[in-house]
Amino acid sequence: MTTRIFLSLFVSLCVVPAQAAKPQIQWNPAYDFASVRTFAWRSPPEASLEQSNPFLHSRIVNAIEHELSGGGLTEVASNPDVFVTYHASTETDVSLQSTSTGYGFGGYGTTSWGSYGYRTGPIVTDTRVVEVERGTLVVDIWDAGSSELVWRGTVSGITVSDKPEKNESNAVKAIEKMAAQYRKLREREG
Repeated sequence: MTTRIFLSLFVSLCVVPAQAAKPQIQWNPAYDFASVRTFAWRSPPEASLEQSNPFLHSRIVNAIEHELSGGGLTEVASNPDVFVTYHASTETDVSLQSTSTGYGFGGYGTTSWGSYGYRTGPIVTDTRVVEVERGTLVVDIWDAGSSELVWRGTVSGITVSDKPEKNESNAVKAIEKMAAQYRKLREREG
């Protein structure tokens, strides 16, 4: 019985994040992405991971730079075609999970011969609160000349772990998924 409970909990924790981590991409269809050759970083207006988690911040920045460079863009110190920034946030998903243990077999009914009933064994139901921290990562690309937001990639439902290397891996996977969508857009434009 405990194996079945463990497996159902494991599956619910593993399957949901995999489904939720699909990127949502928005862009300006009138923007000429094929002409973009250079980028520079723009600091986000609110506090970022740079202060609270500098290692994760560095890993996210490196992954974004890697994907942009792999897509043919060059980082420059001044006069870029686009500015890039990212935002990260977390929230706690709360769910109730109930588990029934014990045994029970029974019923009650009537027939033309009269009533019958039987019941055996206790059934105990345990309900607990399960909290899972999930993150959202947003990458924005702004046109440098007009300061217009031209592309946004969002991945939500990223499982946040107690292990820093797992968080870094999850963030990098999210960035890779967004970059694949960005490359498809550039290929279609070019």
